[in-house]
Amino acid sequence: MSKENLLHEVRRATIQGLDLLFPPRCAVCKKQGHVLCPACRATIHPLVPPFCQRCGTPLAAENICPQCSFRAPALSGVRAYSSFAEPLRGCIYGLKYEGNTRLAEPLGLMLAQASREVWALVLARPSSK
Repeated sequence: MSKENLLHEVRRATIQGLDLLFPPRCAVCKKQGHVLCPACRATIHPLVPPFCQRCGTPLAAENICPQCSFRAPALSGVRAYSSFAEPLRGCIYGLKYEGNTRLAEPLGLMLAQASREVWALVLARPSSK
């Protein structure tokens, strides 16, 4: 077993042990058992096409949004999994500003799903703080 694999297994076992002593709570509903419970995860709905081809804003028809037509962003393509509204907004806030790094996995999986469907490259959105 490589050193990286061993460290990964030790980390996984440590997290499982801590979960027994301090069960994770859902970041949204605060129920014990999951960092983002299946019921709350199901309330975060993916965006459906069409999107602005530059910024990813949902549109009524496939094209470029008025804002990007006026002033194109520096990036060539941006993609979000869902609208920046509750409960997703609270999860992102918890990850970025409250140190709830356990939310990185479920949020990352959602973003990966969105990126597979639209773009091959995902770029991080800079923090406003």
